[in-house]
Amino acid sequence: MFDVKDEVYSKYNGAVFPTNVLIDKNGVISEIILGILSPEELEKKIIKLTES
Repeated sequence: MFDVKDEVYSKYNGAVFPTNVLIDKNGVISEIILGILSPEELEKKIIKLTES
Protein backbone atom coordinates (compact mmCIF):
# COMPACT_ATOMS: atom_id res chain seq x y z
CA MET A 1 0.00 0.00 0.00
CA PHE A 2 1.28 3.44 -0.83
CA ASP A 3 0.64 6.20 1.69
CA VAL A 4 0.09 8.94 -0.89
CA LYS A 5 -1.51 11.35 1.60
CA ASP A 6 1.13 10.69 4.30
CA GLU A 7 -1.59 9.63 6.75
CA VAL A 8 -0.17 6.32 7.98
CA TYR A 9 3.41 7.61 7.98
CA SER A 10 2.34 10.48 10.23
CA LYS A 11 0.13 8.32 12.47
CA TYR A 12 3.04 6.01 13.31
CA ASN A 13 5.56 8.88 13.54
CA GLY A 14 7.57 7.74 10.56
CA ALA A 15 11.16 8.94 10.66
CA VAL A 16 12.74 7.09 7.76
CA PHE A 17 11.59 6.49 4.22
CA PRO A 18 10.70 3.84 3.42
CA THR A 19 9.13 2.52 6.58
CA ASN A 20 7.45 -0.89 6.32
CA VAL A 21 4.99 -1.92 9.02
CA LEU A 22 4.16 -5.62 9.03
CA ILE A 23 0.79 -6.36 10.60
CA ASP A 24 -0.36 -9.89 11.38
CA LYS A 25 -3.79 -11.36 10.69
CA ASN A 26 -4.97 -10.20 14.14
CA GLY A 27 -4.09 -6.59 13.40
CA VAL A 28 -1.04 -6.60 15.67
CA ILE A 29 2.15 -4.90 14.48
CA SER A 30 4.73 -7.67 14.29
CA GLU A 31 7.65 -5.66 12.93
CA ILE A 32 8.60 -2.16 11.84
CA ILE A 33 11.34 -2.03 9.22
CA LEU A 34 13.10 1.31 8.84
CA GLY A 35 14.93 1.91 5.60
CA ILE A 36 15.45 -0.11 2.47
CA LEU A 37 14.96 -3.86 2.49
CA SER A 38 15.52 -5.96 -0.62
CA PRO A 39 12.36 -7.31 -2.26
CA GLU A 40 13.54 -10.85 -1.48
CA GLU A 41 14.04 -10.10 2.23
CA LEU A 42 10.66 -8.38 2.48
CA GLU A 43 8.96 -11.28 0.71
CA LYS A 44 10.52 -13.76 3.17
CA LYS A 45 9.24 -11.72 6.12
CA ILE A 46 5.74 -11.51 4.63
CA ILE A 47 5.63 -15.23 3.90
CA LYS A 48 6.76 -16.02 7.45
CA LEU A 49 4.13 -13.66 8.83
CA THR A 50 1.30 -15.20 6.78
CA GLU A 51 2.29 -18.76 7.73
CA SER A 52 1.80 -18.21 11.45
